[in-house]
Amino acid sequence: MIKLVCLINRPSNKTAEEFKHWWLSHHASVAAKLPNLRHYSISTTIPEADNHMLFDGIAELYFDSHEDMKSAFASEQGQACSKEDVEMIGNRIAFVTEEHLIVS
Repeated sequence: MIKLVCLINRPSNKTAEEFKHWWLSHHASVAAKLPNLRHYSISTTIPEADNHMLFDGIAELYFDSHEDMKSAFASEQGQACSKEDVEMIGNRIAFVTEEHLIVS
């Protein structure tokens, strides 16, 4: 499995709650329709836990192969998802990983 990990930060004109609502309701439904997507999770930060957070959360998208991931983002749905990333996300650090499960 290949996993795309994205550390996400909201834009400066959105509150944490506004961004979380958009991310979990609207954007998640767009990304969930990516072709070849095997698993998708979003983990949002808990403001009460730390007031010096650098990111608002993490998105993890799993694909069978790097080629499947590339074709997913080359698709019409992938282009729509990427467009939203550029327009609605403040900052993003993304990297492709190969997961090694230690405990399940």
